[in-house]
Amino acid sequence: MPSVCQYVGVSFATLSVVGGLIGVATVGPAIAQTRALSNGALCEGRFDAAGNSPDAVCNLPPVAEREPECSARDRGDEDAFSSVIGSPYTYYRGPIVRLVPQGRGVFVWYCRDTQANRDRFDRFEGNVRNGRPNGQGLYLFSNNDRYQGGFRNGLFHGKGVLRYGRSVYNGEFINGLFGGRGTLDYGNGDRFVGSFRNGFPHGQGTLKFGNRTYSGEFHQGQINGQGTIVNEDGSRCTGQFFTGLLEGRGNCTFPTGIYRTYSGELRNGRPDGKGRATLRNGTTQVGLFRNGQYVGP
Repeated sequence: MPSVCQYVGVSFATLSVVGGLIGVATVGPAIAQTRALSNGALCEGRFDAAGNSPDAVCNLPPVAEREPECSARDRGDEDAFSSVIGSPYTYYRGPIVRLVPQGRGVFVWYCRDTQANRDRFDRFEGNVRNGRPNGQGLYLFSNNDRYQGGFRNGLFHGKGVLRYGRSVYNGEFINGLFGGRGTLDYGNGDRFVGSFRNGFPHGQGTLKFGNRTYSGEFHQGQINGQGTIVNEDGSRCTGQFFTGLLEGRGNCTFPTGIYRTYSGELRNGRPDGKGRATLRNGTTQVGLFRNGQYVGP
């Protein structure tokens, strides 16, 4: 297994914590020794009789026969993100309280991505409680993705900023997923601002994609519900959307072309069914439309 220390890449001089900051009473003099934690990690540092250390270095002994493999969840892809916090950590440096990592410290997780034929070393720096990231911290992915913000029980939680691939999300997280209010920049000029649930746009929001802008309801990442779309040519339609297209009744205005306005039934985003159109010359057409064309009364 490659050395973990070469991947840590941070100065630990600033991470020392005096005993008074740990929040427990020191029991007896602290002496240099090696102590084992409940997960099998071996920690070196100055421990007192209660198992407290202001700055210990812990390593999980390597598996004798094979290196731990990254799961499919851990691998992710270029357009997604996935932390490995749920896996056993390989390295920890920081305070230990009653043989549990607690305080401000550094974790390193290791697994072998056999699919990509590479080693994955992810690192966390920040507040630790009950052996997991809790509070504010910085998570650095092996592929240079990064998250900075809140954690709860080892998961991204609260407000934070995640940079993954070409995308940047700035907003609220719930149990490791986009949840609440946020802004997602896709890295190609597209941007969503609004509500998220379970990692997807959900509820009210505004999506700019290409030269078009949609404002309205979303459902599990899809444009679904009541909304308004403004197209590149300045035309605007308000109505009921289904999987990104206007379906049902709607109202449209057109800055160019033969029609000035249309009110009525639409299908696949075009006038289709019963409706009323006002032409550029002021005359009206009332009746049946098919594929955007007037058929007759």
